[in-house]
Amino acid sequence: MAWPLLRTRAWRPPILRAVERVGDAANPQPWQYAFSADGETIFEARRDGVALWSASEVAAGRARRVALLPASSDYASWGAKLDARGQRLVYSRGEELGVAQILSASLVEKRLGGEGPFYIAVEADGRRALVAPQGGASYPRLWDLERGVEIARLDTDAAGAFVSLAFSPDGRRALTGSHERIVVWDLSTPTPRALIAFTGSTYGSFAPDGRLLAFASGRRTVAISDVETGFGHDLDLGHEGAFIWKAIDLGDGRHMLGLGSQELVVLDLVRERVVSHHPYPAGEDIGFPVATASPDGRGVVVGGRKGELFWLDLAPE
Repeated sequence: MAWPLLRTRAWRPPILRAVERVGDAANPQPWQYAFSADGETIFEARRDGVALWSASEVAAGRARRVALLPASSDYASWGAKLDARGQRLVYSRGEELGVAQILSASLVEKRLGGEGPFYIAVEADGRRALVAPQGGASYPRLWDLERGVEIARLDTDAAGAFVSLAFSPDGRRALTGSHERIVVWDLSTPTPRALIAFTGSTYGSFAPDGRLLAFASGRRTVAISDVETGFGHDLDLGHEGAFIWKAIDLGDGRHMLGLGSQELVVLDLVRERVVSHHPYPAGEDIGFPVATASPDGRGVVVGGRKGELFWLDLAPE
């Protein structure tokens, strides 16, 4: 799906709006968002389960929670992640690792293993998950969610404290980040193989083609590097303090949205430049944000550490 802005002759900068939450007293920190296939529902993974929101209401700036599919008990911090269409949730609770099917009115949970709590990344199609203990000397592990079994271990020379995990869009690669070091892995063989490592950053994101990697390389720069050659360059964000934790695909194969604690930044991977900056209202610092673009490419839902909710309109009238 092409980004609507690219189909108009008169380019209009995206507009960031705060969204008022209605009927959600808990106001917890979101850990991930996903859109339903038709784009009408937003799924929000958080400590008490999965909240459902109307995408049209979020885009309009005032949203009432449609439903809450409660967890049987609270999940661990950052311990619940969704697949790309909100059909499957992988969770960490205490030492437990589990998977839940998301039904219309409930979560059906199933225990997979222990030795948690875990950081988690879920493949877009929900078939596999990458998990790593939150602290301790251990290694990231790859799970087959359909069979409920561990299928591989990512043997790295730096065990423990893997706080950044991600799959490439096609699922052929993964990344792990720890101790200011990002490692890219080849998952196309039964035994995952380390392809390349980048130092100086812990958090990274795959570009839409799975070959380019975006990661913060300083207080005002984002590095765009080729995971096959290691060649890369820095994009200057224009001012100090704009540290970008990660980036997401905007759906057109060309642009990514950098997520910072104080602003959002639209990156053009073709022209190798920053397109626009979008500070949060009133200069808010929302911590480690999470975001997902809508299937039609018209907007992005963004959440912050205190339950802040924003909509980035990519096709303003």
